[in-house]
Amino acid sequence: MVVAKKFVIRKAFDGEPKSSDLALVEETLQPVKEGEIMVQAEYISVDPYMRPFSVHQAVGSTMIGIQVARVIETKHPKYPVDKRVVAFLGWRTHAVFNPDVSLGYGMIKHKTYSLPNFDDLPASLALGVLGLPGIAAYFGFLEICKPQPFETLVVSSAAGAIGSHVGQIAKILGLRTIGITDSDTKGKWLVDELGFDAAINYKTENVVEALKRAAPDGVDCYFDNVGGEISSAVIGQMRIHGRISVCGSVSCYNSGDILRHEVLPKATALQPALTSLQLKMEGFFVTRWTSVWYEGIEKNLDWIREGKLRYKETITYGFENTFEAFVGMLRVGGESPTVMAAAATCSSSRIRMNAFKRDKKEEEDGGNPFQNLEKTTVLQEARTFNDTPVNPRKCAHILTKILYLLNQGEQLGTTEATEAFFAMTKLFQSRDVVLRRLVYLGIKELSSIAEDVIIVTSSLTKDMTGKEDLYRAAAIRALCTITDGAMLATIERYMKQAIVDRSPAVSSAALVSTVHLKNVSGDVARRWANEAQEALNSDNIMVQYHALGVLYQARKSDKHAVIKLVAKLMRSSLKSPYAACLLIRMACKLLDEVDEGTELLEFIESCIRHKSEMVVYEAAHALINLGRSSTREIASAISVLQLFCGSPKPALRFAAVRTLNKVAMTHPAAVTACNLDLENLITDSNRSIATLAITTLLKTGAESSVDRLMKQIATFVSEISDEFKVVVVQAIRALCQKFPRKHAVLMNFLSAMLRDEGGLEYKAAIADTIIAVMEGNAEAKEAGLAHLCEFIEDCEHTSLAVRILHLLGQEGPTSKQPSRYIRFIYNRVILESASVRAAAVTALAHFAAACPSLLPNILVLLSRCQLDSDDEVRDRATYYCTILQQNADPTILPLVQPPQLSIPSLERALRNYVSSPMEEDFDISQIPPAQTVEEPAQEILSAVKPQHLRLTREESFVEKLSQVPELAAIIRDAPLFKSSSVFELTESETEYNVKCIKHCFADYLILQFDCLNTLADPLLEDVRVSIDTQDVFTVVSEIPCPRLGYNEQGTTYTVLKFPEDVQSTIITLPTTLRFLARDCDPNTGVPDTDQGYADEYMLEDLEITLRDQIRGSAPSNFDFANAWEAASARNYVTHEQIFALGAGVTTLEAAIQSLVLFLGLVPVERSDRVKSGATQHTLLLSGVFRGGKEVLARAKLALTDQVTMQFTVRSEDPEVAELIISSVG
Repeated sequence: MVVAKKFVIRKAFDGEPKSSDLALVEETLQPVKEGEIMVQAEYISVDPYMRPFSVHQAVGSTMIGIQVARVIETKHPKYPVDKRVVAFLGWRTHAVFNPDVSLGYGMIKHKTYSLPNFDDLPASLALGVLGLPGIAAYFGFLEICKPQPFETLVVSSAAGAIGSHVGQIAKILGLRTIGITDSDTKGKWLVDELGFDAAINYKTENVVEALKRAAPDGVDCYFDNVGGEISSAVIGQMRIHGRISVCGSVSCYNSGDILRHEVLPKATALQPALTSLQLKMEGFFVTRWTSVWYEGIEKNLDWIREGKLRYKETITYGFENTFEAFVGMLRVGGESPTVMAAAATCSSSRIRMNAFKRDKKEEEDGGNPFQNLEKTTVLQEARTFNDTPVNPRKCAHILTKILYLLNQGEQLGTTEATEAFFAMTKLFQSRDVVLRRLVYLGIKELSSIAEDVIIVTSSLTKDMTGKEDLYRAAAIRALCTITDGAMLATIERYMKQAIVDRSPAVSSAALVSTVHLKNVSGDVARRWANEAQEALNSDNIMVQYHALGVLYQARKSDKHAVIKLVAKLMRSSLKSPYAACLLIRMACKLLDEVDEGTELLEFIESCIRHKSEMVVYEAAHALINLGRSSTREIASAISVLQLFCGSPKPALRFAAVRTLNKVAMTHPAAVTACNLDLENLITDSNRSIATLAITTLLKTGAESSVDRLMKQIATFVSEISDEFKVVVVQAIRALCQKFPRKHAVLMNFLSAMLRDEGGLEYKAAIADTIIAVMEGNAEAKEAGLAHLCEFIEDCEHTSLAVRILHLLGQEGPTSKQPSRYIRFIYNRVILESASVRAAAVTALAHFAAACPSLLPNILVLLSRCQLDSDDEVRDRATYYCTILQQNADPTILPLVQPPQLSIPSLERALRNYVSSPMEEDFDISQIPPAQTVEEPAQEILSAVKPQHLRLTREESFVEKLSQVPELAAIIRDAPLFKSSSVFELTESETEYNVKCIKHCFADYLILQFDCLNTLADPLLEDVRVSIDTQDVFTVVSEIPCPRLGYNEQGTTYTVLKFPEDVQSTIITLPTTLRFLARDCDPNTGVPDTDQGYADEYMLEDLEITLRDQIRGSAPSNFDFANAWEAASARNYVTHEQIFALGAGVTTLEAAIQSLVLFLGLVPVERSDRVKSGATQHTLLLSGVFRGGKEVLARAKLALTDQVTMQFTVRSEDPEVAELIISSVG
């Protein structure tokens, strides 16, 4: 039996509906009878009309509503399973009913009908622009208002689903259209996006005066969705014989007493206007036109396809969230430019279960009280912010939850963030300090997501200039977060005052915000430099530090100005140690840029004697890392670090030993003087310090001290964690390379470590070190193999055991006594898991192939392995036995010298093979060999370097794209599908040259723009290519080129996300090169000023073609006929059409060449070759569409007066097949 969920009325709505007014219950459905069907809801409508009509519903009845549902069981001949229907079933997930009987309540009677064919449009539109709201707009306007071209129409609730639809119909018919709404944002949307002639915000404007300005000659038609005072205002401006269509009365939907006619409202003044102007006023309900509904649906559908009618809809996922969607729609009075729908099916529901189990530690500590938070629940709780009076404690707790979710990476949609932001602004009426500080944090977090955030500017400015210092600093930070370039001038005076404020917290907040505002206006730091200079004299250490930071930001592009600033401050005494550290770093940066820097170097060296330990360490660190420091200066810095090694402060000891560890790589002799202090740190209670001390000693120790060091650290190593042990092992590896004659001592130490307890990473590091020693020192080979053999006897890590067995198979046969390793290997066949047994079989085969004397005995062992319980082990044993017995000279087998294949090419071929039907065996002979670059012999003993692979074009692109941090996630999640050839967006002789390469992934398109500046005068900064996506593609990110000087080439990237509609991916997009230009000296390239100006340069249009999304590929020995029939058997979609090729294609060869070039598919079975004199030919094509969707195509060509082609395409994806056939046409 099917159990349905439904919302039933628990009690009549009183005012705004509350969750307690409805109940979510379950109902067991009766079996389907003859003539009935059972459906499962996919979308449920949420419309304003439900509020007034629900007043008359009985308690216990299902909440009314229309839904799009799918038939899941049927006993009706006209409604088979999986057919979609539109029915008046209310808020329920499943239903059993007779589709021939009209459903509804009272005067609402709705006949069930099959969902029309919307082609590629979503089915949810049957509840919106192609459903009841769209039909109401179409017939309610055309049948009642009888509009004529050049007349004037006014629509109330114009941003709603019906109002916006009526306005667009009016514009299609040539009427002047005026919309009334409740916000400037919606009004802008009506005018800019939908083409309304004017929009009136009734909350901020006098409707009568605004109508007189917008329609000075009066109003001919009025489509009323609201009623009340707005209707009175509009009716007063009507012309004689005007027509009024009354669709609804949103203004009183939440007034139950009015809806029940128990209380008379303030009436709209109708009679005088109706009589004097002879107006026609008529109300309607949409069921009045049930018999002609399809006419309205088809007309609206035609307008959508023609691009004349635009729509928006909001989908709220999860049947349980239907009530929240309903209330949210009512709260804006139906004024949402969306069609509300709530997903009802489990398949589309986004419900996250939170049955997480706490571990023992969390139970002891009380756990995290926010770990099971649900975003939807928290946002619903945020409605508490609207309560009066404000409950500070409760609101602070909810606000903390929102901040927690945001900091955990939870993504809020724009609408969700905007609603939460505006609810948060209501909390400014509370004077609670904690709540106010949380509000500031919330504003900062939501400012980049929510819309219209500037609404809080006045409140923040008031707090910023108030007397409460606890508010002022935080208010400054929040205000600067929402400030843009246009607002900056309005707060500049307040910011300058705050920078020199007597309160250090306020002054620091203003200074730090100044640095952040540099992203809004590049010269803000320079304009406020005088105030920052005054703040530099503050006695507060943080204010002085932040002031110096602002001064540096103001001057950093002018090297001479920075030199003057540093020279002035070097002669003064900064009280702030933070400022002194920043000054040292500024001096170091100058030393890297100037030729002479004696004074700067002397200043840094003098800071070693500063009274602050922080400054002393910063100076020592700077001297060590400076490229021009002499031995004397490095020695003085190391002396300071040596003193810090004996400090009682762990932070100082850690800083000192970490720096010494780094210096030991470049100046080991200079660090030798600190060895005694470092040895004392081996027993330090802080394991990080002790580990760094050990690794430093291993880098600086002499060969004679190796034995003593190993004894010293033996006890220590057993007490530290695996993470620190890995660091020690890596240091020992470097020591082995430095002193190869000490390999016996070091390998014995490593062998002892192998026998200790430890994780995979730790044991793998030891094994890698032993292998590296063996590769770098031939004398260590026998000892290394012996240690590894002992290790695998008790190795619990399968992957590591397999690696060691592979090494034994490679190196063991060439050892002095190969037979000694056979026992260790065969023990693995007896005792280990299947994967280890398989590796052991392979190792035994290597011994048999390389050592003929061992062949008979190993064949006996392999024959036993043929009885193994695992398929892989048996197959390997059988394979090796067969080839070893068949070949007279086993040493020439591929076992001894396996083919060196190109790993990237092999991987790509395997991916293609896996994505193909795999009807043929994989042909490894088609894989090209690895191309290696011979390295010159090294005299210094070291580990063998890996061979360098010569990368293919696409592999080199992947390597280049992976180096861009913003693109790393896309490269990591999906392989590069295809890279296009280079094409130019400019002429070669123009001042800016831009070339583009399109990198196609499954879901993304990365556009690589290589830009060249051929002009000597301007220096280009923040160079990017702006793309008009025409609302088809989504711009995920733009990665600009930070600087482009004369004759320099830079690269900027734009990441586009493919639309879900595959048909719309073939498009031409306008492109513009945008940059910030700064005039500079042509000879030096140094900018003349800090200021620049925004400029742009028009580029050629960017074409995204079918070829960009298809990669031609086919396995070797590809049998097209079998693949074609197999595709049919697997229910691949087939599309076929006949084309007459253009006049420019006069031969079969030309037709084939143009078709292959256009599609990007690869010809198979040499079908691109045409026999001489032939008038008919069949071209066979194969390839893969992005996302791994296989494509097969067949083109039958015939040559008469022109070339005629019968083109057939088969693909597993219907949309791909349709796209290819339509593109060819």
